Amino acid sequence: MAKSKSWEKRGRVKVGDQALVDGIQQDLDTLEVLADAYDAGKFTVAPAMSTAVLNIFNVQIRSVVEARGKLAFPTPLEVTNQTNLLETHRLICMRSTSDPATLTFIPSARSENGTAHQGFKTWWENEPIYIAGAAEPGAPEGFIPNQGKEVPGEKREKRTRMQFCTDLRNTVGSHKDSETTAVIHDLRKTYLAGIVMDWEHKDGSVSSTDDGSMKILNTPADAVMRQIAEEVLIAYGRGGRVITGK
Repeated sequence: MAKSKSWEKRGRVKVGDQALVDGIQQDLDTLEVLADAYDAGKFTVAPAMSTAVLNIFNVQIRSVVEARGKLAFPTPLEVTNQTNLLETHRLICMRSTSDPATLTFIPSARSENGTAHQGFKTWWENEPIYIAGAAEPGAPEGFIPNQGKEVPGEKREKRTRMQFCTDLRNTVGSHKDSETTAVIHDLRKTYLAGIVMDWEHKDGSVSSTDDGSMKILNTPADAVMRQIAEEVLIAYGRGGRVITGK
């Protein structure tokens, strides 16, 4: 139960169960609006989507929990490769275009690799969507360790959807914190550690993310949040958008 504030002169009023149920529909409305804004190129709405998603899942009355447990949440079909030496990002892909050369991180809903479905608890609390690379913590960004020096897959830092959304909301979503988690900090950079994208033009010149000549339009965190938002909307019967991220 929330604490009363020092300036409150009257007692707090209990919100009825129906109001909480109605609130979920309102937050789904909000999530749809934010998703449409993101798809129109307003990538800065991504942190606000984390607030809407957590509002939906933080309602814990029995009828809501039981109904949520019957939903099927989409998730990428691929099995996580435990031998990957770089960071694993299960929910996003990259798209490059020319004239001008640009790179956009896109939700994996645009990929053609197929989709599985999970129950809420597995999808939200257990399934990792981010796995750190094989280098020891503190190593230079993109560093690939020598064979035999890798951090085992089971010991690498991981994030579930719940952890990612909570960290994003708590540091840049519902309010702006002076500090953020290291993972969110890294995912809000406009590149992925250790990955360089190049585009060769017809005249033979090359644009690259390495030297800044290829413009990067959004961040990995933006695309991760957009993918989670779409998965939520699909589970609640509101999804199916063509995610453009213009």
